[in-house]
Amino acid sequence: MTQGWREDKCPSVRAGKRPRAGGAERGCAHAPPLSLRGRSDGGFCLFRPVICLLLMMLLFLLLLLLLLLLLLLLLLLLLLLLLLLLLLLLLLFFFLPL
Repeated sequence: MTQGWREDKCPSVRAGKRPRAGGAERGCAHAPPLSLRGRSDGGFCLFRPVICLLLMMLLFLLLLLLLLLLLLLLLLLLLLLLLLLLLLLLLLFFFLPL
C-alpha cells in the first residue's frame, strides 16, 4: 500500500495530526482500582482490625453454639438411657414373681 492511500483513508494523517494513544497505551489500563491501591499517607486503617475482631467474635460464638448443641445432645442421650433403664426395671418388677 502506498502513502497516498493512507492519506486518502485517514483524516488525521491528511490533516497532519498525530494519532492519539488509547487508554491502554497511555498506561491507565493496568492501574488497579482505587479500592485496591495502598494508602499513600501511611495512616492507620481501623477497618481491618475491626473486621478481624468481628470475625473472631463470630467464630467464638459459633464454637460456643456447637459446644452447647453437643452438650444438649449428650443430655438427651443420658435421658434416653435413664428411660431405658426405668423401662427395664418396670418390666422386671411386673413380670418376675416375688
